[in-house]
Amino acid sequence: MDLQYIPSETNFFMVDVDREAGWVSAELASRGIYVRTGWGMPHHLRVSTGTMEEMVDFIEALEDILNQLGAGDEPPRLRLTELFQAYPNPFNSSTRIKIYLPKIANTRLEVFDIRGRLVKKLADRLLGAGEHSFIWNGANHNNKSVSSGSYFYRLTLGDDVITRRMLL
Repeated sequence: MDLQYIPSETNFFMVDVDREAGWVSAELASRGIYVRTGWGMPHHLRVSTGTMEEMVDFIEALEDILNQLGAGDEPPRLRLTELFQAYPNPFNSSTRIKIYLPKIANTRLEVFDIRGRLVKKLADRLLGAGEHSFIWNGANHNNKSVSSGSYFYRLTLGDDVITRRMLL
C-alpha cells in the first residue's frame, strides 16, 4: 500500500495511514480488528502482529478503508458515540474496552454482574472527543477477583446508555 512505517524489533509495528488514525482505528474495530492509535502521532496506528490469517485480514480491511478516501484526505468525524466489543471476549485475565466519543462528555463506564449489581467502575469523569481504551482485569471495586461468568459493561453519557456483554 506504499505506507510509511516505523521499523520495529518487537511484536508490533507503527504504520502512518496518512489520515486521522482514530477514524481508521474505529473503522477497523467495526470490522472486529482492534489496533491502537500512535502515542501522540495522529496519523499512526500501532498494530500487534498476529497469525498470517489475522494479518491478511488486517491488510485487506485497511486497504478497503483507506480506499474510501483519497491520500491525505481527512475522514468524516464519527458522529455517534460508540462502545466497541471487549477484546478479547471471552477472556481469562483481562479485556480491553474501547469507546469513541464524538465530543467532550461526562462519561461513565461500569461493569455489572448477571444480576445487575455494580462490580467495577472503570470511568466516571469528563473525557475528550476521540477514542479511549480501558482495561478490566476481572476484579471488583475491592480489587478482588470475581467468578467466571457473564458480565455486562455499560457506557453512560447523560441520557444515552449503551450496554454490551462479555464472558470471563
